[in-house]
This record gives sequence, C-alpha cells and structure tokens, in this order.
Amino acid sequence: RSPENVVNEIKYLVNKFSVQGIYFQDWEFLIDKNRVGKICDLILATPELNKLKWGCNARAADIDENIITKMKSAGCVRINIGFESGSQKVVDLMEKRAKVETAKRVFREAHEVGIRSRVCVIVGFPGEEEEDFEQTLDFLEENANYIECVFTNQMTLIRGIPVYED
Repeated sequence: RSPENVVNEIKYLVNKFSVQGIYFQDWEFLIDKNRVGKICDLILATPELNKLKWGCNARAADIDENIITKMKSAGCVRINIGFESGSQKVVDLMEKRAKVETAKRVFREAHEVGIRSRVCVIVGFPGEEEEDFEQTLDFLEENANYIECVFTNQMTLIRGIPVYED
C-alpha cells in the first residue's frame, strides 16, 4: 500500500475513533526504507498526527541510523526485532542472512534515539547446542541496557517447513 494510503487510514482512525497509538504488525515493514521514510514525512506533515505514538516489527538488517532517527521524529516509540539467537551459528542455521553484530548495533542505536526495543528469541532450534544457548544469554545480558523486553519462543517443528524435513 502506498504511504499516502497508510497515512490516510491512520488519519481516519485518529479523527473517527481518537486513536492515540498504532502498531504496524508487519515483519517486512522496514524492507523498503524509502516507503517508511515517506510514511514518516507524511505523519510529520499532518497536524492531527503530531501526538501519534506508534511501533513496528523489523528485521535488524533493515534498520539503519537514518531511518531510525526519522522514525523517532515521526512518533515511533517501540520496535520489536525478531533476531532469534545470539549465536551466529544458529542465526546461520536459520538462514536469517543476518549478523549478530548488526543486532547489537540496532539495539544500541534505537536506545540512543529513545526508541524502546524488544527482541524475540527462539530456543531449541535444530542444531542449537548448549554453547549456542549460552551465547544467546550472553547476547541478552550484554545488551540488557538497550532491550526493554525479551520474548522467548520454543522451536516448534511444523510439517512442510524445510527444517521439519531435515
């Protein structure tokens, strides 16, 4: 959907129902930073949205300092980041195409601009060993000042997904 369409819908919610906050429940929300930047610009240019607070889901690899700063100025107060593990080996097994160091940078940058972040981790991924779990705990401890909340999920194998077949 176009940035204009998204912001018009937000305006409708604010004007019709006095909504004060929204959440973009889309793990790919930041995949197109230009689109998100335009949404932020339109929110900033719309007087009735100047007190709107919002949050979103994101992948760490999609966040950079420029977009996170713009998001904060447009009212973003929370980002949920599904990073899954503090072990690079496990992240690679999950085929996340992400780096643990990137997640560390993103949590720090979000904190620095005043956006609260939450992280989602998965425990028990096939191939994860005790050492990998310890690395995840170390990752969480090392970044505790930057992370508001941790959601832990146990790996569930579902017929038809590649890891189920392995």
